[in-house]
Amino acid sequence: MSMKLKESFHAIKMLPNAVLVYAILMILLSITDRVFGSLYIVDMTKNGMTVESMGIIASLALTIMTLVDFPSGVLADIHGRTKVLAIGLAVWSLGLLLFGLSRTFLGFAISMAVWAAGIGTVGGLPQTWIVDALGDTGRADDKEVVLPYVSSVSQISGAIAAGASTVVVGLGMAWLFGAQALLAVIACFVAIFGMMENYGAKTRTHVAVGKIIKVLTETSKMRLVVLRAMVSSGTLSLFLTFWQVYLLRQLHASSRLVGPLVG
Repeated sequence: MSMKLKESFHAIKMLPNAVLVYAILMILLSITDRVFGSLYIVDMTKNGMTVESMGIIASLALTIMTLVDFPSGVLADIHGRTKVLAIGLAVWSLGLLLFGLSRTFLGFAISMAVWAAGIGTVGGLPQTWIVDALGDTGRADDKEVVLPYVSSVSQISGAIAAGASTVVVGLGMAWLFGAQALLAVIACFVAIFGMMENYGAKTRTHVAVGKIIKVLTETSKMRLVVLRAMVSSGTLSLFLTFWQVYLLRQLHASSRLVGPLVG
């Protein structure tokens, strides 16, 4: 083992408890996100959704996710990251539960809209929370160790879970989406009971959502920023969506292949 790697492991051992909470939260979120990503197209396809219908649903979800992301970050800075994060996780869980119960276009559209609102609310709040939590304990520089290591562990955990999900897909989609909803609920409790509140703004003034939306749309530069964010995040997501449809419908591949490939 190289000296640099030994030093990194030693640095991790000396980190405060907030890092453990952050790591647990990120692993739960990664597993929930990756498993859903490997199953939702399969589920909609099995329920007879057309390519056009899935495209509309995916576009709706991406739009909501992008529009919610920035305002939720501002509200979290002012009213508390843990509070807003917990709300986002609760909404995320509800979206997963509704998706598992959906069988029609309207049901999938509503559940994906709720899911997207939850995902958009959560956004990068865990990362900003841990950066400030480390700063509050005088360990601000440790973010250089914490962020990449936790990201790697959580991504690997999510990939393994996505691959494993195809093995138990025979249990029924509703059960699998219910299990993901439960993981999101557990993550919500981790946020509520394990994370000390911190803020991004020193002055906690009231900010209306309407004012935030106005800030995002009142100048051509801000509209361009929003549009760019939607295009950049949407392109990959839409590709993954239609790639899975092509894999299942045109190549007639087994749904068990989707999890390992997406993961």
